[in-house]
Amino acid sequence: MKTPQMELEVVRPEQIFEKIKCRIAELQTRNPMGWEFCPELNPDVIVILDDQTMLFEPQNERALGWLHERCGPSVKGHNRRDSFRVHPSLSRRIIKELKAAGFEVAL
Repeated sequence: MKTPQMELEVVRPEQIFEKIKCRIAELQTRNPMGWEFCPELNPDVIVILDDQTMLFEPQNERALGWLHERCGPSVKGHNRRDSFRVHPSLSRRIIKELKAAGFEVAL
């Protein structure tokens, strides 16, 4: 004889997807600015070691402007994915200045 506790509930993938979609919508209404509730996943600048130099890649217009003023014009033009090549001896100081200016930096 089956009891109500013994019955397993079958969950379809559509139900899981719908629950996730509702949860994401709920999080976005709590924070209308988007995904900023998790800044480590959305840094202002990403720093990458590349061929004996450091590449500073701004992820927003504010960081692009700051790096452009501090490091000079970029070779690639002015878009969201500009990279600023910096000598490793200067990179620590620039990272420190970025953080002091309130930017989130991912290394």
